[in-house]
Amino acid sequence: MRVDPETEARCRATVASLAVDAFKDHQLTLVREGLWKCARPERWTYGFFVAAMPGAIVCYGDTPDALLRVYPCASADDAVAWLRGATRSPEYLFEKLTSKDAWQVFYRGDALRTAQEWRREYADEAPGKYDRLVAEVVEAGDELTHEKWCELCQELAVDDAYSVGVGWDGSAWWVVEALRAFVRLRDAELAASPMGTEVTA
Repeated sequence: MRVDPETEARCRATVASLAVDAFKDHQLTLVREGLWKCARPERWTYGFFVAAMPGAIVCYGDTPDALLRVYPCASADDAVAWLRGATRSPEYLFEKLTSKDAWQVFYRGDALRTAQEWRREYADEAPGKYDRLVAEVVEAGDELTHEKWCELCQELAVDDAYSVGVGWDGSAWWVVEALRAFVRLRDAELAASPMGTEVTA
C-alpha cells in the first residue's frame, strides 16, 4: 500500500471534479455488440472502451484498466443494466473489482483524523493513550505506512484499527467516473432510439 497525505473523501471529490471536464465532450460509439468506445470526436484524451459480456464488464483505455465480475448477468445487456445501478453505489462496484488490494491505499490523513477522534472520545477512559497515538502519527509524517499504523495500534492495545485509513485510490475513483460517463451516454443513446430499444451496429 502507498502512503497518501490526503483523505479518501478529498481524493474522491478531486477526481469527480476533474472527470466533469475530462468526459464532458465524449461520445459513445458502438464498435461491435457489447463493446463501446467512449471518446471525444477526433481525440483520444481520456478515451476508453467498455466491454460488457455475461458475467463481466471491462473498462480500458486512457483511464485505469478494470475488470469487474458481475454475476449472474446472462448477457451484455444484463451487465450494462447491472452497471447502471452499481455506479450509484461505488463501494458495491469496488467489491466486484478483481485484485481489490491493488486499488487500495493507506490515507494518512484519515488515520490521523481517526486517532484524533478517538483521543476526544476516550479522553476520560484512557488518559494519554490516544495522545501518544496522535503524537506518533504526526511524528511519523509521510513515513507512516499501514504496517506502522497497525504496529502503533497494537502497541497501544487499540482494537479494530486494521481498516482505518485504508481506502480506494484515485485510479479506482477514475474507473467509477468513467463508468458513470458511459452509463450517461448509453442512457442518452437509448432514450434517443425508437422506443428506447438497444442500438445495434
